[in-house]
Amino acid sequence: MKQPTISTWAKRNFIQWLLENYTFTTNNPRKILLSLVEQRDPLSLIHIVKDGAFYRPLLIISSEGSGMPPCYLLTEDEETSNPDRIEQALDVLKQSDLYITFYFPDRLDCQAFLNVLEEPLIELEPEKASTLQFDFELRLLQEENKKAEQRREILARIDQVLASGSRDEFYRLVRELKKI
Repeated sequence: MKQPTISTWAKRNFIQWLLENYTFTTNNPRKILLSLVEQRDPLSLIHIVKDGAFYRPLLIISSEGSGMPPCYLLTEDEETSNPDRIEQALDVLKQSDLYITFYFPDRLDCQAFLNVLEEPLIELEPEKASTLQFDFELRLLQEENKKAEQRREILARIDQVLASGSRDEFYRLVRELKKI
């Protein structure tokens, strides 16, 4: 049985609902989603999927507390969590399909999320699909842990710089912290 097309209205409403009901560790996911909803035409080129390990280009958006990177883009050519680079890439991909997966508490029990999911385009044996998804999510968790460690190191350096009174170094470190 072929799944009915998810309406652009339903996708837009889900994204708005998510933005109203969940917080994000940075403002970047909110900015990217609002940009997609406002500028992406047609929104029918956006496909919301539960398990994104198989799809490219894939945008991953995660709420606070999920342990995943706030926003992450995987294409055939690159992987990035840099919000400026994500926006540039999405601008280039405007007229092509884009897959989005969301990580937030209780996502697998959330009816609003389940209502906008599209069925997998790629059929794999359940065991193989689970293994690929596990490896994919583990890689994302490792990436977020690496970034958290970088943030801690920069914050420690900022504390040292504040003690020494180096204003220029302080601002440089703050800019570096914002890039993460």
